[in-house]
Amino acid sequence: MIVNIRLFKNQERDVRERRMAKIIDIDLYIVQRKKKMEKRESKTFNEYAEKIVSLLENDGNGVEYTPEQAVGVAGEILRMASSVGYNNELATPIVKIIKGFGIDVRRAKHMPDNNSGVIYVGGRTKEVYGSDRVIFTDSNEPFEHQRFVMAHELAHYLFDFVGNPMNRNADCAFEETYPRKDHNSEREIRANRFAAELLMPRNLFVKQYNYAMKESDNRIYTVKYLAKYFQVKEASVEKRIYEVLYDGGY
Repeated sequence: MIVNIRLFKNQERDVRERRMAKIIDIDLYIVQRKKKMEKRESKTFNEYAEKIVSLLENDGNGVEYTPEQAVGVAGEILRMASSVGYNNELATPIVKIIKGFGIDVRRAKHMPDNNSGVIYVGGRTKEVYGSDRVIFTDSNEPFEHQRFVMAHELAHYLFDFVGNPMNRNADCAFEETYPRKDHNSEREIRANRFAAELLMPRNLFVKQYNYAMKESDNRIYTVKYLAKYFQVKEASVEKRIYEVLYDGGY
């Protein structure tokens, strides 16, 4: 029996491409999930956001939180957000969540050098921007990265502003940036881990990672799938895979 090697290889490639298509073309899947999971929000997220803020104010030690503790706060935010109808099996509605904390989200064409984002609170913020709490992201950067920057800046608000008793003075001006480089300080690591958990919740991330690897058995396509699913950069997915699989997610 003579085997046509070229035909065999073409058939094998066709099978793999069909399996890849199942993973990569996720748009229809997302639409279907949204329709299935959609429900009217029974109450605004603001009430729950206020509870988180009160807890951090009463604790008075958020500025000293470890990355693991910050991840716990992110999990609590997701749990509360889910209770008001926000999808908990698709990309995190980060703008809705941030606005629930009374923070405006805006995009700027010209950010300070070496920064992808910034949060301003108090001081002359309202006078200058019309709101007492504002997060700016660089509109020139990919939307997926802007989502991570927003979540990162929310962490600074919760732990470095609300969680710091030194900021009790209403006249205190608070500012924290998202540097394009140098994320090695404890507060930057904490903010990044919080953002990663908020946008790529550990349990859901593992579930989708296993699904993608089972269907494609290919790391490259798995990373692309997860980036699209969670609406984050592929680099963020790569880092999250390491955090979750090898570092416990903290």
